[in-house]
Amino acid sequence: MRPLIRDFWIYSYLRSIPNIIVMAPKDENELQHMLKTAVGCGCPVSLRYPRGKGAGASLDGELKTMEIGKGEVLQEGSDLALIAIGIGGKSGSCGGKAAFRRRI
Repeated sequence: MRPLIRDFWIYSYLRSIPNIIVMAPKDENELQHMLKTAVGCGCPVSLRYPRGKGAGASLDGELKTMEIGKGEVLQEGSDLALIAIGIGGKSGSCGGKAAFRRRI
């Protein structure tokens, strides 16, 4: 099974744990904020991140608590919706921009 497909199965299994919050950062900066949020939220948290070296995102100097249950819109549009989890957000954003340029 390819890693991306396997990750979606893991997310569905984790959701069976009562009151769990499942988080997956798109880069290192978001990871540090999610970790702060996870430590302070007072309920079970799964923080999924890939192995290996990160993308090299610049890190914010101050940690912030993220709003739980809220996604992020990377690009506005009216013809296409790409939904991604974790590092797939970067790939999805690049794919969406390419589709926009080609008017797909």
